[in-house]
This record gives sequence, C-alpha cells and structure tokens, in this order.
Amino acid sequence: MDIVTIFVKVTETGQEQELNTRVNKARAIGEITAGLAKPLTQETEAVFLKGPVRAFVALMRRGAGNACTEKKYERKGIMELSGNTILITGGTSGIGLELATQLSKRKNTILVTGRDPHKLRELQQALPNVHTYQSDVSDPAAIVSLYQRVTNDFPDLNVLINNAGVMRMLSLNGGHGLQDICREIEINLLGPVRMVEQFLPFLKTKRHAAIINTSSGLAFLPLPSAPIYCATKAALHSYTQSLRVQLHNTPIKVFELAPPPTSTPLMEHFGSDSFNSQSPGVMSVEKMVRAALLGLGKDTYEIRPGTSNVLKVMSRVAPTLMLRQLSRPVAKELAKAQLTGVQQEAKR
Repeated sequence: MDIVTIFVKVTETGQEQELNTRVNKARAIGEITAGLAKPLTQETEAVFLKGPVRAFVALMRRGAGNACTEKKYERKGIMELSGNTILITGGTSGIGLELATQLSKRKNTILVTGRDPHKLRELQQALPNVHTYQSDVSDPAAIVSLYQRVTNDFPDLNVLINNAGVMRMLSLNGGHGLQDICREIEINLLGPVRMVEQFLPFLKTKRHAAIINTSSGLAFLPLPSAPIYCATKAALHSYTQSLRVQLHNTPIKVFELAPPPTSTPLMEHFGSDSFNSQSPGVMSVEKMVRAALLGLGKDTYEIRPGTSNVLKVMSRVAPTLMLRQLSRPVAKELAKAQLTGVQQEAKR
C-alpha cells in the first residue's frame, strides 16, 4: 500500500480526528510564529519566516545593534545545470546512472564511481563521454586515492553528488555480527561524511560549487523492515541540514535529494512484497531525476519528489499513525527473509 493510499484510507476509516487535531496544532503554531514576527523590522521578519536558524542569527545580531540584512549573506545566482564538472558516487545503476545520463546531456563533464569494474565498463560503453573510477565509499583509503586521482585529472571539479547506497531487509534480533550490522552505516552515512571531509577544502576554492546528498523519503518516516537503511537516511538528512548552515557563507551550495520509492535495482532487489517497484506510487527513475534537476535549477535545497513530500508532511502531523501503517508487513517479510536464508541487499 503506497503512502497516498494510506493517507486516503486514514480519512475513510474515521481517524481523521487525530489528523485534524494535529493540523490545527500546526496552524496554531503558525499563527503564534506570525505574531512573534510582527514587532521585528522588515528585514528580520523576512529572515524569521525563512527558518528558525536564520531567525535566531538575525535576532542575535539585531539585539547586538548590528544593522545586517539577509541580502548581505545571500549568495547571488542559482544552481547552474551546465558547464560543471560533476562527481557522482554509485553511478553505475539506478538514480546515479540516470543522473549521469541526464546531466551529461547538459554539457557537463561527468565522473562516476562504482565498485564493480564490469558495470563501469558497461557504463562507459553506453555513455562514452562519462569518465569512470573504481572506488568504494566505505573504504577511507579508497576515498583518499579517489580524491588524488580525480583532482589531478579534473581540476575544475565543482559538484559532488553523494549517491552510493545500499538497502537491506534486516532483523534486529541478533545474528549479523558487529561488522555486518554496520554495513549500511559505512556506505550510506560515513561514505558521504568522509567524501565531504575529503573534498570540501578543494570545493571551497571554486567560485561556484555544490554538494548534493541523496537521502530518501524514508528519512522522515522509517520502514521498520529496513531499520539500518532508514536510520542512515535520517542521519544523512540531519547532517545535510547542519552542513548547509555551516557552509552558508561559502561558495558551496548544499542540497538534499530525498527520492520517493523509485523504480531502480534497489527497489527490485529489496525483496519486499509490499514495498517494491510494482507498488502504487512508485516513480520512474527518469521522472524522479527530471524532478530533481528541476529542483536544483530553482535552488530548492531540500528536494522531495512525489510521495517523499507526503512522508515529510505526515511525519509532522500523524507520525504514530504512519509508523503503524508502515509496520504492518514487517513480521511477515522478516519471516520470509529468514526462511529463505538469504540476506537481501540492494544497491542504488
């Protein structure tokens, strides 16, 4: 059952009262926020309505007697989608491959990493203008080596897309081992964090640069049959928000792409009967990437195509209800995975 269907079903089953209560609370908070903004100067009010972090900074500066406006700190221009040199991790299939395909058509220089040399060769045959590098984001030494090769070969590199990721159906009842249980953390979370740490000083030297982290709609509400995956995406969402704040006064723009369920190998190989590429609401990878590029072109820093936006909203207005709905197939699916004796893993 897809998220939109769940939303409709909630209303039909008479549980709209809980939803309405939460919506009313949200509206009340909005009214209070608007009331607090009235005494502020025009500039500070504009900042306040853009978010609490900027509001806090503006209020602190105003209290200190500093005459500063948001315009002073806003970088000019929007994200350019052509003429860049772009490094995409995990670009041999799924979202990464489609990003490479569509961005290469916009007169960008595309660099793609992957662990499988066979898939890298297939990619280069399909997209001759794309440059490939064998590398593993879960290996810190490999990241250092990748940095040395890429920056030497392409000194104009100015965009980093952290896309590599894996998703597994896992039981948390033990039996995985201390290393295996952290596999998704190494790739999905520590991979992007280490890539940013390694490439950030280099990107800061560019006049215009961007970091794009691929999280998931499941960063906002977890699918309990994929517990570690969802935890890594929630953490990556939080990390990206903090990174954006800290890099605000630099030439680097920080974006988050939170894909909805998308028709990729990750979905096809996940092994779920209720959460797969045939489920209602699943977006084609071509359409999802087009939506992502549209968001980038408009400087939308948190891009939530399709049902990802529904998940974000519902995580605020009815989180308990949504978690209960997403939890329904868990026992059945974990029992099936245990019966087959196969640990499911899918790569983005």
